[in-house]
Amino acid sequence: MKTKIRSTLEKCWSSKTCLIFTENMPSYGQCAQTSIVINEIFGGEILKTSGWHGEGRHFYNQIDGERCDFTADQFTVNPDYCWKIEYSDIPSSIEEAATEAYELQVNNLRSAFKREWEAANAG
Repeated sequence: MKTKIRSTLEKCWSSKTCLIFTENMPSYGQCAQTSIVINEIFGGEILKTSGWHGEGRHFYNQIDGERCDFTADQFTVNPDYCWKIEYSDIPSSIEEAATEAYELQVNNLRSAFKREWEAANAG
């Protein structure tokens, strides 16, 4: 299911879901809004750890006890942004993750994801 979720997210990430969107690194800057939408749809928990080189926060999900970081590749794709994530698995929340994204970005990702997910699972 993780692969299917990631594939769906790749169809949804855009300049409407992140201010710094780029085609060659679509997950860059998408962690907060992604963790919120995935938590709303699939449940589980939102977790966090230190961001790039200890700066900021990086949000991801835990679903059925399994860590699911759908935006982890943002730390491996760009040579100027490479960093090995050391997961702290600190409990977080939708409210905290929302401080790292605009409400419109979350709404746009939510709408796009639901549309794509339903289309992929129709029938």
